[in-house]
Amino acid sequence: MTKFISLMIVLFQISLSSFAQIVNIDRETDGDSAKIGYILSNTSISTNKQKNNIWNISSKIEAGRYFKNDYMILGFTRGNFVFSGKNIVQNEGMLHVRYRDVDTRKTSIELFGQYQWNGAWGMVSRKLIGGNVRVKLIEEDGKDLYLATGIFKESETWNWQGVRDIPPPIDKSEFTRDMFRLNQYVKWAIRINKEIDFSTVSFFQFLLIFCLVL
Repeated sequence: MTKFISLMIVLFQISLSSFAQIVNIDRETDGDSAKIGYILSNTSISTNKQKNNIWNISSKIEAGRYFKNDYMILGFTRGNFVFSGKNIVQNEGMLHVRYRDVDTRKTSIELFGQYQWNGAWGMVSRKLIGGNVRVKLIEEDGKDLYLATGIFKESETWNWQGVRDIPPPIDKSEFTRDMFRLNQYVKWAIRINKEIDFSTVSFFQFLLIFCLVL
């Protein structure tokens, strides 16, 4: 038990210091075969009167659909928009879809796709599609530990024309890039009770270079 807690603390520190553009929707599953699925949503709107009316609109939707083969589809979408008068200060959002085992198998395959954009970064679009082999290391007494490794293709389109923080020497024309990446993550979770669980995922992504040796 002491070793497990120590490992969880280390992974938690890594998750706090790591940055990834993949959202964590690896919600805990309880194996209830009677469940068909679920949907969670949240929307907030706020305004602030300054020189111009500033509006902040944020929305999140998460949904899951269970299947009889002990797999499920998880979907997550979010958007954040900030308007100052007629100007758009922030325009970012994403859609993530994942097909995975519901924590029943020792080894399983998961597939995922993602689309996102962020006007403040100059990201017109970012598209991911890939898959992982997911391995169950620990699953007992309301706690679990999973390790996954796989490959995904990343396609990005950037345009820094409207990004104020980019220095003038940098080319602001639109460009695209496509690459393959090696994807690895460590996921651990603790279930407090039937309504509350704590879960974190640390992602490690590397550029994958194919070498052909004759």
